[in-house]
Amino acid sequence: MGCVFDIYNTILSEHPLLRWLRTLADLLFWLVFAVWVYHFCLVTDEGRFRIYTLGILLFGYVVYRLTLRKLLLGSVALLVKLTRMIFRIVWRIVYAVVIWPLLACWRIVWRICSIAYSVLQKLENMLVTFLTFGLKILFWPLKRPWEKFKPMFLPFFGHWEGFWTKLSNMLKHPPNAA
Repeated sequence: MGCVFDIYNTILSEHPLLRWLRTLADLLFWLVFAVWVYHFCLVTDEGRFRIYTLGILLFGYVVYRLTLRKLLLGSVALLVKLTRMIFRIVWRIVYAVVIWPLLACWRIVWRICSIAYSVLQKLENMLVTFLTFGLKILFWPLKRPWEKFKPMFLPFFGHWEGFWTKLSNMLKHPPNAA
């Protein structure tokens, strides 16, 4: 029981996320341990939990604390550090072999698309400028005659606004509506 509890405590205290789950993990640990002790008593003594069973458990825990605890905690701490180191090495290898090349490809594709978009945008601006200039040259002879007739059509355009307002009112409120 002492070994398992110390291993459990060492592993649980090493990870920040597991510290948040400490209460739930402690409850689960003691429930599992109680079920294990009950099962052990069921197999060996027909399920009877006697005072000497508790004494044997306490004696085993005291002997463990006095003899093996330091060695076990050192071993568990070393295993945790070794596991972390292996995980970091594996993570660095995966990052270098898989993630970094994918990110580099993504950056290259993004940069190429960005440059292509910029070039196409400038081509569009040049095309619009040339078309505007060409259309101005093409329609320049037609600009002058229109200006001669413009004063003649201005009164006609001014009446359209009143016409549409009158038509709208007539449609909303017909004169012969009952």
